[in-house]
Amino acid sequence: MQEYTLSELSELIKQTINNNFDNYYWVKAEINQINVNYSGHAYLSLIEKSETDNNIIANLRAVIWANKFSILSAYFSESTGTTLEAGIKLLVKVEVSFHNVYGLSLIIHDIDPTYTLGDFAKKRQQIIKQLEEDGIFDLNKNLEFPLVPQRVAVISSPSAAGFADFVDHIVNNDYNYQINFKLFEATMQGEKTEQSVINALNKIAQEEENFDIVAIIRGGGAKIDLSAFDSYNIATNIAQFPLPILTGIGHQIDLSIADMVSYKSLKTPTATAEFIIQKIVDFELQISNLFDRIIKFADDYIHEQSKMLDNLSANLNSSLSHFISSNNNELILVKNSLQNALKNFFTKKNLDFSKILEKLNYIVKYKIENERNKLNLLESETKNSIKEFFSKNKKILDQIEIIINNNDPRRILKLGYTITRKNGKIVKDATQLNPQDIIETTFWDTSVKSKIIDNQEVIKKR
Repeated sequence: MQEYTLSELSELIKQTINNNFDNYYWVKAEINQINVNYSGHAYLSLIEKSETDNNIIANLRAVIWANKFSILSAYFSESTGTTLEAGIKLLVKVEVSFHNVYGLSLIIHDIDPTYTLGDFAKKRQQIIKQLEEDGIFDLNKNLEFPLVPQRVAVISSPSAAGFADFVDHIVNNDYNYQINFKLFEATMQGEKTEQSVINALNKIAQEEENFDIVAIIRGGGAKIDLSAFDSYNIATNIAQFPLPILTGIGHQIDLSIADMVSYKSLKTPTATAEFIIQKIVDFELQISNLFDRIIKFADDYIHEQSKMLDNLSANLNSSLSHFISSNNNELILVKNSLQNALKNFFTKKNLDFSKILEKLNYIVKYKIENERNKLNLLESETKNSIKEFFSKNKKILDQIEIIINNNDPRRILKLGYTITRKNGKIVKDATQLNPQDIIETTFWDTSVKSKIIDNQEVIKKR
């Protein structure tokens, strides 16, 4: 039996590898860890996972020397919009190397970013498909946007230039609208973005009744800073949020998944502020147009009634004039005959004829006053009709307001309804729950977490 020292065996392995692996190889792998030391060398742990159970089936160390790393990392970032970090899949050109002290490793000479882009696109489609299968992709888009969005919860970094632009447009708007906003601080780039944004959304949910909408904003920056907004966890929180969410995260071309599931995606924080202001302008125009329509209708109605009264008065005067003119001679004869007859009658009866004439004058005045009262009554009825019209339209507006309030999601929750989530997903059926599962139940004013009891019969009966 031949014996070797460790160094002899190491040298034998080295020679064997050098003799059999003297070419470059393109290798598909996933970054498990990456560290860049003070000298600029990048040391990686590359792994391969099983497609069936996701277990690691291969693990090798790799290195990118400093003179290569600065070039390859910049090229990769520019091409893919992200940095070399854990979880990213790569297609790398490697040289197999064995060192007697450090062992086997791969020396990376090149990276093909198109492979990573394809993997990113695949992951995006998987997330979008999962959101659609969960039935939540369009939930936020289907919320009713408030008529006057004057209370805004803002998720942003306080030091972001985009946040300063948003505040300037909101506060100094051209219409002097009073729009209140509250900042919920969050990290908007890097590894902490996902959890930071979700934490901010949870805080807003705790005081949901104080806000009309939510705005998630950030300034411009590198495309790589947007990768966090392709997160399934951020997307599912946005999609299921009870208030409409506007996203203005500073991109010009590509939509993140967060943009896709939000109520409305805007290009920049400034555009987000302008959208909010325009919504209030639109409401003011609607109210102004409605008021103008009511005033015009009232004016037309009054004009029409006045015209009718004028026509009635003119027709009456014309008829009376025609009647008097046509029967003037007969009336004079009748008058003379009546006066003579009455004079003779009262003379015979020794009555004072002047008193009788005075009484006749009184009767004529009474008739005239009676007709004047009828005209006043007609005028009063016309005014009452106008008042009734305004009252009827006010009731219609009041009924619309009641309908809007009755459909307020917050009111529905206050009636006793709740939303149950498991792992951030809405539970639609009790069969989705298992013993020991942790569930979160959202009431109108708070959320509570609870554990499912060890009783399968309860779940089955439900």
